[in-house]
Amino acid sequence: MMADLLNARDNLKENPNDQFLAEELAKILSSKVEDLIREDKIPKITILLEELDELSIRFNKSKNIHRIYGSSVLNSLPIYFAHTTQTAVKQLINKLRETAIQTKSEPLTDILSMILVNAIYDFSLINQVGSINMFAIELSDLSKQYPTNERIQTAAAKGMMNATFYFIQNKDLQAARKYFQTLEKVLQQNQKKEFVDSRQLIQLREFFSKE
Repeated sequence: MMADLLNARDNLKENPNDQFLAEELAKILSSKVEDLIREDKIPKITILLEELDELSIRFNKSKNIHRIYGSSVLNSLPIYFAHTTQTAVKQLINKLRETAIQTKSEPLTDILSMILVNAIYDFSLINQVGSINMFAIELSDLSKQYPTNERIQTAAAKGMMNATFYFIQNKDLQAARKYFQTLEKVLQQNQKKEFVDSRQLIQLREFFSKE
């Protein structure tokens, strides 16, 4: 694997504008990240993710590289959450967000929305209210910016439901109602889609009708 990685880097260095070679390098980097995830080698993962980020910016028209980079971050986040600091997790998310904005990449934005759903859940496990609010608001904003993107709408619905349940459990009904109202707006805009568990949705509607 290391020889393949070195060869791919050399090939791109010799042909710096070749998108095909860049995509081949991205695939190898992603495969190496997967290996390192299994070995819990976070510093090395960070270096490879930074290289993928640089490729994503350099070849900003390559949806393949963007998908590979985004998926690698998505797959790496659980191990970062388990073995590093909240700051390190947020830095990883922030870097991907910045690249998504800089490259105007819809594939990266799609994956960002999925990451935010997971982040709401993960940070709820350690009761980080500020972070949960931050991620939920960002998801809500994305749902407004991309009203026809089904992946982002799905992520927004799931994230709002997770946030609503979290704040109900923590007896902050004002925050819970706010995110439930956002959930209802997302569902109203996508009436033919079933984005969330219907039984849980019924529970929430019954709860707020009585509250």
